[in-house]
Amino acid sequence: RQAKYSVRVTKLVRDLERKFVREGCGQLVEHIGRLFARHKTTRLRLAEVPLEQGEVILPVLVVQDPALTTPLLNWWLNKQFLNLLRQKRLKLGLQIRPLNVVHIDELETLVEGTEQGQMNFVYVLQHRAVRDPEMLWELPDFLVHHFEAYGKGHSARMEGLFEELKKEQLAYLFPKSTSSATAS
Repeated sequence: RQAKYSVRVTKLVRDLERKFVREGCGQLVEHIGRLFARHKTTRLRLAEVPLEQGEVILPVLVVQDPALTTPLLNWWLNKQFLNLLRQKRLKLGLQIRPLNVVHIDELETLVEGTEQGQMNFVYVLQHRAVRDPEMLWELPDFLVHHFEAYGKGHSARMEGLFEELKKEQLAYLFPKSTSSATAS
């Protein structure tokens, strides 16, 4: 927070590198390296997930801080991610798409679109990675421009959540009074 609101760019970049390059991107690269190591004997195995057939990886970094959706930040983080990835010895023939930085709100909207059957959020992120490999477009702009159904309507799950929230709010705002209930 101090770095974000300071006027010192070097402090902000240092903080971004620490939190999102070393921790976020670094964690993704480390796991990709362990799961898709060049030598089979050193690969980490996941129960019930066949990784031998995996030829394309779509890395996604989900963030909560709205500041991380600023213009060109996905581009910058993608460059850092790719630099870290170059240090790994990965299985031959493996394709790794550019890093998608996705704010949790955007992810929720994408999942909701998937629940409605209007889009597939994995396809959407894959489409973006292929169409915009440098990650220059901001995700919300890309989605609105390329997917007509994006953000339209609510899924049954969200409608149910809205109904529950409405009931709770109404019960809180207009509690049933015990005196009027006993008088009738």
